Amino acid sequence: MKQPTPETGTPVHRVTMRDIARAAGVHATTVSMALRDSPRLKATTRKKIQKIAKKLGYRSDPVLSALNAYRISQQNPAFHATIAWFNNWPNRESLLKHPTRRAFYEGASSQADQLGYRLEEFWLHEEGMTAPRLTRILAARNISAILLPPQPNPALETGFDYWNYSVIGFDFSATPSMVHLICNDDLHAIKTTISNLHELGYRRIGFCYSKNVDEKLDHAILEGVLYSYWKYPDLIPLPFCENHWDRKSLADWMKTEKPDVVVGHLGIEKELAAIGFSIPKEVGFSCLELFPDSVNLSGILMDNFFIGQQAVNLLVGKIQRGERGETSRVIHTFVQGKWISGKSLAKDI
Repeated sequence: MKQPTPETGTPVHRVTMRDIARAAGVHATTVSMALRDSPRLKATTRKKIQKIAKKLGYRSDPVLSALNAYRISQQNPAFHATIAWFNNWPNRESLLKHPTRRAFYEGASSQADQLGYRLEEFWLHEEGMTAPRLTRILAARNISAILLPPQPNPALETGFDYWNYSVIGFDFSATPSMVHLICNDDLHAIKTTISNLHELGYRRIGFCYSKNVDEKLDHAILEGVLYSYWKYPDLIPLPFCENHWDRKSLADWMKTEKPDVVVGHLGIEKELAAIGFSIPKEVGFSCLELFPDSVNLSGILMDNFFIGQQAVNLLVGKIQRGERGETSRVIHTFVQGKWISGKSLAKDI
């Protein structure tokens, strides 16, 4: 393809992959793999071809790249490989029992199918399963890509060596810590929630969250709450209710702290009703993890299915670029939720 020079407008030859292939004495496909830094080529071969490309002045054509991506997207994808989904929960069913984690999985599985991959669960607590055995299984299956869903506890080690794998995690409980993550923007969620509650007139905002959960969210809840106390000086600080699934503890906390609105996980509104509180007449309720079927509740609607899809997109990108193992430049991708004005909050306080 000829391109005009900036100075004269005279067409000059654009260096192509075929030009590089001729100069290197290899096939154009090999050049393409080298320029993508594919691990399927020897490092010496990649560096040699990349050096020749730089010497010839090769530049990728963004228009052609976009056209090629479009053409590929219109084709029925051929099967490429299997992506491992690591289930590190002692009870195998616990991971997908929660709606958030199930939506992650369903979104990831759907997008994997679209791109020609297959998502397969590996339960790390299966009888006889050890890190060395799992490594052998993945090697025999030629699996080199892993999704790390949320762990039961923060910084829970799997004992698995990720050095030769492309990995994406779903929240800050994922280990090792030096992998790229995609997750809900929980800091934005808590700040948005408190802003809306303050506007409605609530001042005694009570939070039902444990330190364990806050740590898995990289302390986004605590950070958002402290920021809001600074931004809204008229808010009355209340201690968190950590043992909120115990009805006696929840009842004692409600009696002592007297919050006019409670912020917490889905299901706490039922616990409040069970101990005799009418929502929103006696106390408001706002949830940080609403789902499409969370009828009549106020709070943040999270797009967990979309997060699952994007996790696969990020992972496939790493696969294609040959990026494996831990990295010193960790990227965190946050997806913001949407505030929903439901019927669990009073309009006039």
